[in-house]
Amino acid sequence: MNVEDTLERCENRLSFLSNKLSEYGKTQQYIKESADSTKKALQGHLMHAKETILRNLDHQYERLCTSVDETVKKDIENLFDLEEHLKKEIENLKNILASVKADEKQLNLQQINQKVTEIGKSQPELPVVSLSFSTKINEAALHSIEDKTRDLLKLNMTGSVQIMETLERPGAIIVRWDEQPMSDSESVATDTSTITEYILQATTKNDGVFYTIYEGENLEYTMTLAEPSKTYKFRVCQYMNTTNGGAVCGAWSVIKTAATMLSPHVWCEGDCRTDSDLQLYQLSNGGRTATKVFPESSRILRSKEPSCQSGQQITFWVDETGESSSNDGIGLICGTQTNKQFTASPNTTVLNTKGIIYVNGTRMTTKLPSLKKNSIIVIQASKLAHTLNSGAKKYRVSISVDDKEVTFDWSASTTSAANEIDALFFGCVFEHTGWQLSVG
Repeated sequence: MNVEDTLERCENRLSFLSNKLSEYGKTQQYIKESADSTKKALQGHLMHAKETILRNLDHQYERLCTSVDETVKKDIENLFDLEEHLKKEIENLKNILASVKADEKQLNLQQINQKVTEIGKSQPELPVVSLSFSTKINEAALHSIEDKTRDLLKLNMTGSVQIMETLERPGAIIVRWDEQPMSDSESVATDTSTITEYILQATTKNDGVFYTIYEGENLEYTMTLAEPSKTYKFRVCQYMNTTNGGAVCGAWSVIKTAATMLSPHVWCEGDCRTDSDLQLYQLSNGGRTATKVFPESSRILRSKEPSCQSGQQITFWVDETGESSSNDGIGLICGTQTNKQFTASPNTTVLNTKGIIYVNGTRMTTKLPSLKKNSIIVIQASKLAHTLNSGAKKYRVSISVDDKEVTFDWSASTTSAANEIDALFFGCVFEHTGWQLSVG
């Protein structure tokens, strides 16, 4: 390693650490802004709670005072009527007393005594009145209010979203993330209800510039078109609703680096033409899509490399359809199979367009749905722990068409060179034009 290489490594490392430092600073700023926003929101909730409680207490106070006033008014009116009656009686007695004193000899005492007696008899009884009121506070209800007040305001945290794992796939990388609780406090709960979606970004550079590759509600994403052996950096954040009806992005996760060493699933360019250079298939979409452009039933279109790893699924999409033929099919090949009859070939497992499965050229009784436009075929072959004699391999194979699945065991004889490779080729045959098949 020369001086230039050392300087370049130092500069790259310096750039990487500087970007890290910038990210940490932005995260700290976000935390502070989030704390200030949360305190303001709590203050708003507190004022709303106080106003609601005081409004209801004031309403109850006014209602009770009104009841007191109405009761007092009624009692006073009754007493006022009684007072007026008694005043008239007293006035009558005073008049009688004055007349007696003025002319005692000529008075009819019997008649006067009768009037006095009648005045006493007509005196009304004292009405029932509220002589006093009493008030009290409901201690049980007060304690209940205290308990409810503790639950009136809640503090929740969305937690931190972090990338949990990355998985390599042929020409692709699966990225998975999840929420991480951030508080052990009983008063702070983890709440993901405000999260509307996640944003996943990636980059291959050290300049800190990321580009968005996914926005949605899922907790995983498969990044296709990944170049083998190339290092990618990923980060993810939450997109959340705010208390004022808006939305904001949360803090970015720790950056996760990943790469795939597996070559992508692509068709072999060399199989698209006959020995006389007649083109049978046309490839597109980076070699992932094959279209039959010339009618011919004998040539198998294989994958460029044995990229079907043990235990991993490979998916085919029927983009377009044409006329079906008995030799048409999609399947796996162990070794460099060149037999011209795909469904009759040894060391193959094939699904033909009518849903019939052939294992090493033998037709199975189990049948899947016929292929049609937009059909999805998923094939998985898992190598069993033991191998058979004579260099043969045994696989547990599952094939599904539009969610209908069949599973079986497949034994394949291979050459010594092929036996050293665990991966399998995939292939297809279509006799008539119009068929278009994509692999991923």
